[in-house]
Amino acid sequence: MSVITNLSSAISISSSVNIGHPGFNNKAKGGSGKSQSLAVKSSSQAAQIAKRQYSAKVLSVQSTKVGNSTGYRIKLLSNNGMVFYATVNARTGSISRN
Repeated sequence: MSVITNLSSAISISSSVNIGHPGFNNKAKGGSGKSQSLAVKSSSQAAQIAKRQYSAKVLSVQSTKVGNSTGYRIKLLSNNGMVFYATVNARTGSISRN
């Protein structure tokens, strides 16, 4: 029984580890090695945020830096045919139009 309990504890501990987004350096400035807690965890999530915010069609999404944080740059097409960009900060979830 104790083996199963220990295994169960190990599984619950490892499942709570925040790995972050693949392709990003998850080390905080200064190289502490701690991962950032991200509000936006994928490019598709960032695209949905931008699509809802601006009522526009998403043309492309790129991983990028937003200030000192990880983020996404989204290319959008407005309902009147104008192409524009927005950035989403992955750590905070904030969005801004460029």
